[in-house]
Amino acid sequence: LAVGCIGYLFLQYKVQFWWWELLEMVRKLVLAIAIPILVKDLSAQVTLGLFALLFFFSAFIWGRPYRNSFINFLQAYVHFVLLCTLYYGYVSSSCEGESGSCTLAAQGVVIFMQFAILLYPVLRSACIFFTRTSTTKTEGNVDYQS
Repeated sequence: LAVGCIGYLFLQYKVQFWWWELLEMVRKLVLAIAIPILVKDLSAQVTLGLFALLFFFSAFIWGRPYRNSFINFLQAYVHFVLLCTLYYGYVSSSCEGESGSCTLAAQGVVIFMQFAILLYPVLRSACIFFTRTSTTKTEGNVDYQS
């Protein structure tokens, strides 16, 4: 009964990491609510956010909790992009008054990395689909008479 009701929360994880979804919720709570409410200084918020993200990223790399290796890779990439985005925000806020220090190219890289989170699974699925389709067509053209 429990698996039918809430199994989607933990069935994607390896058995020994059934609790990982709880850790994910703690990560989101810390980054989205606890740090902004408890710390008023912006640079301190960003610094604490970077340390929190490094902690959760390290824990994720240590555990690789998902059953599917692709989901592990994608989640590691998402953690990396979060770190880069927060770091870029820190750097750009600290060099706001300086001209030329924060470039448009750096903004473009961060935006591209975030867009790639959505784009990569779609491209991967398309490649798998077309690879299977072309393999099936090739197998269908085999000459069995010779």
